[in-house]
Amino acid sequence: MRARISAVSVIWLGVVTVQMELLGPARAPVSQPGIQWRHLSSANGDLPVPGESKEQTAAIVADPDRDGVKDFVLGFRQKAPALVWYRRKPTGWSWYVIEKEFLRSGWRGLRH
Repeated sequence: MRARISAVSVIWLGVVTVQMELLGPARAPVSQPGIQWRHLSSANGDLPVPGESKEQTAAIVADPDRDGVKDFVLGFRQKAPALVWYRRKPTGWSWYVIEKEFLRSGWRGLRH
């Protein structure tokens, strides 16, 4: 049960990161018109479960496929996979492994 809760928390953190970027500047009010929050959870089937690791080390918001839609990448240590990409599609989220191996170093967020 604890592993499942951890995975759900990790995914929720990633989604919050994606949503927060839509707000614009860091000082923008949280309740801007047009922004609607929706809690997504792997427990409800909204998002795929990232893996077995309980230690998230990165949450990066980016548009790696350059389709104009913000996706997010999560980094993990402890257990493989080390990096996973959540890609937004019209019917939900797809999950792709970027680095399938276990890596000992902790990841940090970086985007360009």
